[in-house]
Amino acid sequence: MIKDIQKQLNHLQVLLDAAVLAFSYAFAWYFAIKNPIFPEGHGVLSPRFYFSVMIPLIPAYLFLYWILGLYKPMRTIRMKTAFFRILQSNSVGLLLSASILFAFRKSGYFEHYSTRMLGFFYVFSIFFTTAERYFLRKVLSALRKNGFNQKHIILVGFSSVSDRFIDLCKKNPDWGYHIYGVVDDLAEPGASYRGISVIGGIKMLGDLLSTNTIDEIAITLPLAAYEKLPGIVSTCEKSGVHTKFIPDYQQFIHSKPIAEDMDGLPIINIRNVPLTDPMNAILKRWIDIFGSLVGIVLFGPLMLVVAALMELFFSAR
Repeated sequence: MIKDIQKQLNHLQVLLDAAVLAFSYAFAWYFAIKNPIFPEGHGVLSPRFYFSVMIPLIPAYLFLYWILGLYKPMRTIRMKTAFFRILQSNSVGLLLSASILFAFRKSGYFEHYSTRMLGFFYVFSIFFTTAERYFLRKVLSALRKNGFNQKHIILVGFSSVSDRFIDLCKKNPDWGYHIYGVVDDLAEPGASYRGISVIGGIKMLGDLLSTNTIDEIAITLPLAAYEKLPGIVSTCEKSGVHTKFIPDYQQFIHSKPIAEDMDGLPIINIRNVPLTDPMNAILKRWIDIFGSLVGIVLFGPLMLVVAALMELFFSAR
């Protein structure tokens, strides 16, 4: 089943990431220590010490990748989102490494550890990890387009939500979603949308799950049929099949809502304010400072000239 394949892919991903991090570290050591671009002041530590640092460093970075969601299924996640997570993970790793070097700066080894090499490692690890993820994504996308690594799914509810889900799956064959069919109590069996047919009523869901290899269930009920949810959820829980719920609110809410948990009570925020995210607020602050500095550098001389001309003009009068 897809679960077993996903586990194998995750194990492969971890091994590839570890190899890429090791390669990036060795690359950074070569350019910063072995054959430095800037020769002066590149450290006096032995190669054995530098490479022994990889023993705790690589597992720590893999742990950061896991914490920040780089080992979650990336089937429907855009590459820019994956890149942002890679950037976040390596930035946190750089800050932690720099903090350790500062805390133990009086130690004989850490005092001479090359911070320049740490900077090289930061750049190389981001670049090569992104390249690795991009290449792997392209390989998996090609396999899914050709019918491999498919995720078999049943839709519960024949509605505008199911139509939109089908449209997205047809538009993105690289996601690898194979829709087995739709179960619905209101639509007639045989009714279809873009080749995906209603195969029976909701009561048939349990039998379909027991007699077919289904990897996932997507509940796409219209608002008028939400009273059926308790029975559907109970059937899904008994089957042990992964279930996702796609709410029918897009005709009322057009922005990107944000879900949060209030002591076990799920809440959907209709209006998303990007600056409430600390990372977005910090990024905006950096852009403000950088933009201000660029503006001062570019227009500062012009403003000085204008001020001098005004001073000459008014003093002449």
